[in-house]
Amino acid sequence: MKLSLFTLITLVSIISSQIAPGSQPTNPVVDPTNITAPVDDPKANRVRPPSIIIGQNLTAPLRMGPFSLKNWGFLQLPGSINLGRGQSLTSVYNPKLSNGYQNAYFYVSPLGDAYVFNTVIGTIRAVYWEGSIYARTELSETDSTNGTASWDATTGVHNFEVTQSVNAFTSFVSGKVIVMEMKSNLCPQCVDFYLKADAHSNPNGATLTAFFPQASNPTKPLKYVVDTNVQIGVKYQARLLVSNGRMHFYYNKVEYTPIEGIQTNDTSAFFKFGSWAQSRPHDNDPAGSFDQVWTYSATASHTTTSGNDIGAQQVIPNIPGVVGQQAKSGSISNTIGLLSILEIGAGLTASGVFFMLLGVILLFDGGLLAIGNILFLSGLTLVIGFQKTIVFFARKQKIKGTICFLTGIILVFARWPVIGMGVELFGFINLFGDFFPVVISFLRRLPIIGNILNLPGISMIVNRISGSRLPV
Repeated sequence: MKLSLFTLITLVSIISSQIAPGSQPTNPVVDPTNITAPVDDPKANRVRPPSIIIGQNLTAPLRMGPFSLKNWGFLQLPGSINLGRGQSLTSVYNPKLSNGYQNAYFYVSPLGDAYVFNTVIGTIRAVYWEGSIYARTELSETDSTNGTASWDATTGVHNFEVTQSVNAFTSFVSGKVIVMEMKSNLCPQCVDFYLKADAHSNPNGATLTAFFPQASNPTKPLKYVVDTNVQIGVKYQARLLVSNGRMHFYYNKVEYTPIEGIQTNDTSAFFKFGSWAQSRPHDNDPAGSFDQVWTYSATASHTTTSGNDIGAQQVIPNIPGVVGQQAKSGSISNTIGLLSILEIGAGLTASGVFFMLLGVILLFDGGLLAIGNILFLSGLTLVIGFQKTIVFFARKQKIKGTICFLTGIILVFARWPVIGMGVELFGFINLFGDFFPVVISFLRRLPIIGNILNLPGISMIVNRISGSRLPV
């Protein structure tokens, strides 16, 4: 009875500590500056921007925007519309860009709270832009020398967050608009987040999809449908976190990628955002239509980089379950507190594994096994967060493992330790098997253990175990 009471108190304290208002998804906020001009073509669902005609100059060429463009010093714009193959892009660099630069495709919103990105589909059947067959208006991450940033995604923590709204889009017969990216010189390893609209099935919304190439199989990308009803003029928050070669994508503070992340081998990456219309008349999309993306905030942060120095603000290392938070001046204590929670969780998890192993060694001692289970679950909850713990165990593809794992724990508490541990072990392998490649990769880097695992005979077995567990 004492053990059951201790279990209840432990779980209640963990749940109450993990549910915080700041970590919950927020409701979308309708932007008050949403376009109210009349619709040009209801079928194509596109709207003309206020007080501007696409392809002409602004009356006020210089105007400061809502956030600094110091680290976004490379702007690519369509040079002109209605031109054929070979048309070059217009490129704008700092300090010109940071001094309030505007033109017909890139300008500050009427209230000054967003940068507006426009792309226009040409009026002839084949319009080619520099580096792409599609038009783009995008900002790219730059280094201290004003060149395109280049950092190693396999090491360190790299965080990219934007708040955007899509205020106009075409019907997209076959195309889409890319709103944010992690680009690479190693494409097809580029990561894209794009909207695809179908004016016939959903005239007022679009579908947001996250597109990830697989490092082990670049020709077989992973796609995650994030939101099937992105509304015109409604703000959303998107975040791409790259932590030591594992990518995580969050939408309105909820992660949509697997809990273990998606592996990347990119060593020359950089972030970019804006409006890149993957559409053209050649693909039967309506000529003259355009896409418009409003960006209210954009931050790129790096703890460590290899290659060019980005010089951006440092972020808190990823703590799953606590998303969208950045280290700011005077927030060192908050960083230490978050890191302490992570360290405590890791310690509890390790202690749980130790007590379970000790219980097995001591002829399946029920008390030690029960304590080990409590510590393991408590530590796991602290490390990945309460919400993500529930999501992890409730995944449809892992439901058999979850049932076996929890049934085994119940049997251990019911004083059936041998049967309970057998059932629990089966569930554990099904639940956490996908983590084995990550664990093995980490162990291989250790001085002594790594040498043992890399021995000829052992290496073959380890490679087989690791390869069979990689998610596809």
